[in-house]
Amino acid sequence: MGVNFFGAIYLADAVLPGMMARGHGSIVNITSVAGYVPTPDEPAYGASKAALSRWSHGLAIALHDTGVHVGVLSPGPIDTEIWEHTGNEYHGKLFPATVVADGIVRMIEKRLVHLTVPRRFGAVGAMYPLVGRPVRWGLRRYAAAETKRT
Repeated sequence: MGVNFFGAIYLADAVLPGMMARGHGSIVNITSVAGYVPTPDEPAYGASKAALSRWSHGLAIALHDTGVHVGVLSPGPIDTEIWEHTGNEYHGKLFPATVVADGIVRMIEKRLVHLTVPRRFGAVGAMYPLVGRPVRWGLRRYAAAETKRT
């Protein structure tokens, strides 16, 4: 929470007065798809990203019509060194970091409030509340199987 949530708040608090005085600027907070769809063995990470997303959306509403733009970029699995340190095996496709960089540019240029990259992961977050029970049941089964293996 210190880095993923409060770090972004402290930074925004530092830059917002200048942006407000100028009547323009952009803050883009990087969250994660894990903030919308829980992942095994990472509940604290997902919670910190979910908190940052909700706070950012609230800030975007609070700053509406001030000229200051606030956006939330939620990446899916990006090819970075984080995968070497999670302890979780991921067997899906990892996307290049340029997907995130391009998303940030797009958010600022179009003043988007939310963007998921790659785009297909946005559907997963949107559908999770609708199919949450079967997904949660599957995650519990996965966690139980992992526990038995260790």
